[in-house]
Amino acid sequence: MKKECENVTLYFYGELDQEEMTAFKAHLPHCPLCQKELSFLENVQTALVPPAAPQKVVNAVLAQTKKVSFWQKIFRPALGIGAALAAGVFFLVMGPNPSQTAPDNTDWLAYVSVQSDEDFNNFAQEFEIFENEF
Repeated sequence: MKKECENVTLYFYGELDQEEMTAFKAHLPHCPLCQKELSFLENVQTALVPPAAPQKVVNAVLAQTKKVSFWQKIFRPALGIGAALAAGVFFLVMGPNPSQTAPDNTDWLAYVSVQSDEDFNNFAQEFEIFENEF
């Protein structure tokens, strides 16, 4: 392989200096291997570039886009800020009140305690009756 054949990729991307480019251009017409590789690089490059959209499609899309008026630009953020302020005031007014206390559970505990005592006493009496039978 000749020295010029190593420069196909550099030539394709324009990375050769003037002297090397002149030498490669003189070499290219006589080397089918370099011609084939250069053609391959060109095909890859065109395959990687997406085709442009037709102008009438671009115009149709642009025609369908909505214009936002000045008042809509102002009203939407103001509406959002107003909603946030309203929610803040609501939670400030309706939020936890430190003067309210938690429900007192002593009544419930007393009921459970008395009920448990009664259940235990009933069980003890029934067990005593059972023992006396045997």
